[in-house]
Amino acid sequence: MVCPDQQVREALAAHALGRYLIVTESLSCALSAVSSAPDMAVERIRLCPHPTAPRASREFVTRTLLDWRLGRSIHFTSLVASVLVASSSIHAGTDIDVSVVWDREGLRLSVRDYWPARSSHRSCDLRLHGRLLTVLAGLSRSFGVLPTADGGKVVWAVFDASQLRPGTSDKARGYAERPATSTDIVTAI
Repeated sequence: MVCPDQQVREALAAHALGRYLIVTESLSCALSAVSSAPDMAVERIRLCPHPTAPRASREFVTRTLLDWRLGRSIHFTSLVASVLVASSSIHAGTDIDVSVVWDREGLRLSVRDYWPARSSHRSCDLRLHGRLLTVLAGLSRSFGVLPTADGGKVVWAVFDASQLRPGTSDKARGYAERPATSTDIVTAI
């Protein structure tokens, strides 16, 4: 996150959730900090606001976590991604960026929309309501909402995730070999 105000940067760093954010005074510093972060895996996808976007986000998260050998995290992370993408698709109606980041601190999921704040049709509401709040609170270690400079917002969640030991398959540990299906997700909600 780029934030030129030093007091805001310090307040974010002091907050309990500040350890999950990289906050710098400029874009070049942010890029440098992200590139020097140790052992971080990052995957991103951009989705159109379409009824198939939630399913596409689940499939993206599933493929990514399988590649990272984080099979235990697939069901709840893909569910949260699906709910966040559905909400952005319905309420913002803009392109949606989904990113998944994994490092020693855990697994971070973020969903960003591009709804312009200057629009008179809808105010930029950064609060979470109803089912979305319940899903995030129940399945993540922490979560939040941040406004973007262009009026959009980023909803993020952090999950506990540990990689399986080498040579140990998901099947041997009792985890499903197949990715979550839309029926699984609908049933879970």
